[in-house]
Amino acid sequence: MHLISTVIVATSYETSVANAEAYLCHMKAYRALLQDMFPEYKCLPNHHMAMHISEYLLMFRPVQNWWTFPFERAIGTLERISTNYKAGACGTNLSLRSSANMVV
Repeated sequence: MHLISTVIVATSYETSVANAEAYLCHMKAYRALLQDMFPEYKCLPNHHMAMHISEYLLMFRPVQNWWTFPFERAIGTLERISTNYKAGACGTNLSLRSSANMVV
């Protein structure tokens, strides 16, 4: 439940000191619960970064202003384009792919 609460607080369209503190409180509780339930589990760098999101909420305001999901999605789309390792073909494939996506 703590992890869900962190997502709800972090993705709120309003940011305040209270929201940042609530986020950090829930994240700390989640990490403690994770460690209690799975003592052998080693925390990942993402867990460390998640602890800093409360700071980012105060510095950069709502997360929708600075999250990178749309860019990660675009990178994933570009990586899936088959070029057969031919130089110069990427531009053609990309333009064909993007124009096909625009057709409704």
